[in-house]
Parts: sequence; structure tokens; C-alpha cells
Amino acid sequence: IALVVVAVLLCLSSALFAQDSKARIVRLSFVDGQVQIDRNAGQGWEKAILNMPIIQGTKLSAEQGSHVEVEFEDGSTVRLVGPAQVAFPELTLGADGKKNSLVEVQSGLAYFDVPKVRDDSFRVSVAKHNFEVHKNAQFRVDASDPDQSVSVMKGELQLTGEPKEVAVKKNETITFKVDQPEYALSKDVDKLGSDQWNKDREQDRQLVARSEQYHNTNSYYGGNYNYG
Repeated sequence: IALVVVAVLLCLSSALFAQDSKARIVRLSFVDGQVQIDRNAGQGWEKAILNMPIIQGTKLSAEQGSHVEVEFEDGSTVRLVGPAQVAFPELTLGADGKKNSLVEVQSGLAYFDVPKVRDDSFRVSVAKHNFEVHKNAQFRVDASDPDQSVSVMKGELQLTGEPKEVAVKKNETITFKVDQPEYALSKDVDKLGSDQWNKDREQDRQLVARSEQYHNTNSYYGGNYNYG
């Protein structure tokens, strides 16, 4: 009987280890204006507060004129320029340590900075089209118009799950029409007024990071750039 019990426990523990964990460290790293969060806890929308954790199933909504930033463990970021809404259908950690992230841009304007892909999986969905980040990339998703687009400023994205898959490279834009499978790939990236805010925000992050390294600070709680 003892051997049977041990065998059952071993099988159960192996099954648990084989499952992906949801223990991720993803947080709201910047909030400006009217930003709402739905934590998929049955409470609906509530006010978003700096350093709130983002878990699988979370939704974020930024009103007109508002901005919000989500930071991942490796420093990757997603920035919204309101009005905009995104969801996080998958945020898991595999038994092998691989992080799996899926961000769905449901509406509005979103900027992505993914500097350290490595062996992790980072995917973005817009208008039922899926992209994988295979190289360190900076790109913009515009889901505010009927013609939705993804523009790559750095690196490369791979359009997957389509009859014809394609790589979207630096200084290229791929455009879709709603509920239609066709797409158009162009060799340019239009400039938007919100691009400057995205650049300024990234520069602020870099300045603070360098300042903290120089002064060797040990402030771990409550700051815009450190996890609480």
C-alpha cells in the first residue's frame, strides 16, 4: 500500500510540475490619467494604481488623453495611448523557465519595446492576426481605425497562422482591414504625434536606470521603476 501511495504522489507531483505556472512578475509601471483595470476576479473594472500586478486574464483600458505602461520581468514594456484597451490572455511560466506572453490589442494605440526575447515566447494579437517576436523589437500597433496596422521601428515580427506568413522588418508597416484576411505590406512607417511621448517615456526610464546604477541606490519600494 505504501508503495502504491508513493507512486500516486509521484505521478501527481510530476503532473503539477509539467503544468505552466502563472507566477509572473508583470506590473503597472506608469499610470497617467483615467486608467481602468479588470483583474479577471469578478469585480469588473476598477481604478488602476501604480505597481498593480498584471496577471493572466487582466484587461487594461486608458481613456482619451491617458497613458499607461506595463513592464515585464526582462524590462519589456507595453505602452497605451488612450483611448485604448488591451488584454493579457496568457502570462505563464513553463517548467523549463520559459516565459509565455500574449498581449491582445483590442482597440487604440499601443507601443511595444521587447529588448530581450531570448528563449521566451512573446506574441501580440490584433484584429485576430497573430505576431511573434523573434528578434529584439520595437513596434507600434494602431487599432484605432478600420484599417488596423503594425509598424516596426526596430527588429522583426513574424505574422503567423495565416495562409501566407510573412516577416515584418524594420521600417515596414503591415495593414489589415477589419474581418478580412488580406493584408498590405509597405516599406515605410508613418509618424504619429504620440511617437514623441513614447520616446520621451523610454528616455526617462533609461535616465532613471542609469542614475540608480550610478548612485547604487537600494530603494525597492514605491518607485516608478522598482518592484514593490
